[in-house]
Amino acid sequence: MGNWQEYKKTLKPEDSIFEFARNGDLENLKFHLTSANLNQQNVKGYSALTLASYNGHEAVVRMILEMKPDVNQIDNLGNTILIGASFKGFLPIVKLLVEAGAKINQQNPHGQTALQFAQMFGRTEVVHFLQSELKRPKILGFKDQVSSWYSYLFSR
Repeated sequence: MGNWQEYKKTLKPEDSIFEFARNGDLENLKFHLTSANLNQQNVKGYSALTLASYNGHEAVVRMILEMKPDVNQIDNLGNTILIGASFKGFLPIVKLLVEAGAKINQQNPHGQTALQFAQMFGRTEVVHFLQSELKRPKILGFKDQVSSWYSYLFSR
C-alpha cells in the first residue's frame, strides 16, 4: 500500500480546462481557457477541443472554435480530433470541425482517415457528410466497413 501512496505523490494533476471540456462545463471553461493554454494537451495528447469533441459537447466546441485553436491537432496515438468525432458519430461536431478547417483526408499512423473510422463503426450520417465534402457518392456498404476494419487491424 505504501508504494501506491508514493506513486500517487508523483502524479501531476490534470489542468482543470481538461475536466471542464470533458464534462461540457461551458461557464468554467470560458473563464479558464486562454490563448496561452488553448492548444495545451494532457498526458494522452488531448486538448480541450479534443475532449469536448469526443464527448459531444457542441456548445463547448463552438466556443473553443471561436478562439481559433489548432483543429488538426494530433493525440498521442496519432489520431486527429476529426477522427475521434467521426468515430463517435457526432455529426454536428464533425461539421463544425470541417468548417473550421479540419483536414478530412489527414491520416493516422495506420493510414486511416476520419471517413474510414466513421465507416468502421457504422456512423452513416457522418459517412454521408464526409463523402459529400469529398465529392464522393453517398454510400456505406458492407465492403466499406470490412475494408476499414481490415486496414485498422492489419496495418499495425
